Amino acid sequence: MNTKAISIIALLAAALIAASVLLTGQALTPAAPEPDVLVPGLEEKLSGVTTIEVTSGDDALEIRAADAGWTLPSKDGYPADPEAVGRLVSELIAMELIERKTASAANHDRLGLALKTTDTGADEGSDDAPSPATPPATTPTARIRLLGQAGATVADIVLGNRSNAGVFVRSADADQTWLADAAPSVTADAASWFDQRPVQVERDEVESVTVEHPDGEVVRIISVGDSFELAELPADSQPIGPWQAGQTAGALGFLTVEDVKSAASLGFDEAETVVASFVLKADSGFDDAEDPSEADDVSDGDLDEDTEPVPDPVEDTSESPTLIARIAEIDGTAWVTFQAGGPGAEDVNAITSGWAYAVSTFTRDALVKRVADLVEPIEAPDPSPSPSPDLSPAPGQVDTTSAGDPAGPMLPVGPQTAPQEEIPPALAPLPGEEPGEQPGSETSDGSGP
Repeated sequence: MNTKAISIIALLAAALIAASVLLTGQALTPAAPEPDVLVPGLEEKLSGVTTIEVTSGDDALEIRAADAGWTLPSKDGYPADPEAVGRLVSELIAMELIERKTASAANHDRLGLALKTTDTGADEGSDDAPSPATPPATTPTARIRLLGQAGATVADIVLGNRSNAGVFVRSADADQTWLADAAPSVTADAASWFDQRPVQVERDEVESVTVEHPDGEVVRIISVGDSFELAELPADSQPIGPWQAGQTAGALGFLTVEDVKSAASLGFDEAETVVASFVLKADSGFDDAEDPSEADDVSDGDLDEDTEPVPDPVEDTSESPTLIARIAEIDGTAWVTFQAGGPGAEDVNAITSGWAYAVSTFTRDALVKRVADLVEPIEAPDPSPSPSPDLSPAPGQVDTTSAGDPAGPMLPVGPQTAPQEEIPPALAPLPGEEPGEQPGSETSDGSGP
């Protein structure tokens, strides 16, 4: 392209700009760059967040900041898992917008981004209230609200449908939708927001377990090599199997709690409580226990004014760690409290004291076994002699054996002939002799041969 052609193009461009200014009174400006984040400056604003609200489907959950860190008001102020909260915040900060999508509110429902209407017909997060005849929109996949002091909104993010390309998102106060590269997968199920394994005792760490029932029965299980058995086996009984006693010893190895409440709110009845006391081996401990108050960005403090005072730990009478589990059935649910003693007990008690945990029926059954669940009676041999075989003749047979001999053969009954008398060869008559004469025998007159 020569210099003349370039000059012509430049003149044409200048003419277009001048025409635009004359017609609109405004100069042409380049388009603003697309935003790459949904909430600009979110990371800097997090220090002022005091409440996180998570909505998933029809369920909602609140996570509230306290002096000791994040807590769950719906669970009597039990500590939230700091890792779960930290993961949510990190994923919100890392979420990037990759493509602008529809700005029509009519398409929100199709993208899973419509907010559920209220009873008054007003759409949450929208200034325009639909008429009462407007059908309610479907609940979005998830909604995350970050609130500051006095409930001020720091961020209100709606998460919609997911695809191979990313996740549809929008701000609750804007109709513009976006495709983000990724977004948090959140749920309003409280069990996903607290540590479901507050206590973990492996089977091979257990030295003995003593189970005390309210009616006075005591079951003591001890470690013997690699297995477990009753310390005292009842007379005329034997273990059902090598694994029954081991179930009790290993009941806390894979513990996963399903719910948590303040122990004071449940009101344990000692008359209905089973106590399982674990004694751990001297080289075992509670080193894996982590106090939520010692996690990152969490400090000590009271979680709830209504929480019962922390009881004194179990008296340390030896170098072996101990753990006492109290089990009670309340309204059809098995609840367990924990109290530790010995080395490392402080860390466990800082987590569990004052709290009751709902456990599965499998864990409950393993912790409340009775002696009858572990043994079975030994079958004594039958003292009566074996019946003698019936040796009487069958029909059509006679017994030809001598009296008292049960083993002789049976001969068939039938026509019999008198047996012929056999004459020994030595007595048989020689030729010319009369029967009855024998060589060398006396004659009839008494003379010899």
